[in-house]
Parts: sequence; structure tokens; C-alpha cells
Amino acid sequence: MPSTSQILDLADILAAEGTLDLDQPQTADDMRAAAAFAVEAVRQAYRVAYKHTNGDLDHDLVDALDLAEVTIREALDAFDALTA
Repeated sequence: MPSTSQILDLADILAAEGTLDLDQPQTADDMRAAAAFAVEAVRQAYRVAYKHTNGDLDHDLVDALDLAEVTIREALDAFDALTA
């Protein structure tokens, strides 16, 4: 696994691809929909990784996907609390 200093932030990756800035303003509903889509994508990746690792919950990828799903849900909850 790369060291923390070798892992680029998502903003850096998207900026390098030229896809960081969207062409139009985004609404709170757009953000919620994108986050909900991200949660479902992570859940599907988790299912695949879980099956591939024969249900090894301690496998680094399975564990990371679990954390990613929780993090996205918590961020969405925090966003909802700020915009309520």
C-alpha cells in the first residue's frame, strides 16, 4: 500500500484529468443524488470484493470499502444537517 504522502487527494486527481469543475452550478439536490449514487456504487464494489475474498472482512479492500460507505453516509448526514 502506498504511503499517505503518495496518495493524491481526489481534487488533485480530478484537476489533473480536467474534470474538477462542472459546467453548471450544482444544487443541494444534485449533491444528495450524487452522494446516494456513490453509496450504492461503494456497496456494489463491497459485494464484489467480499465475494472475491471469500467473505474476508479483514481484507484491506473490503475494510476500505466499508469505511468509504460509512464516510460518505456521514458526510451526507452532515450536509443535510447544515442545509436543513
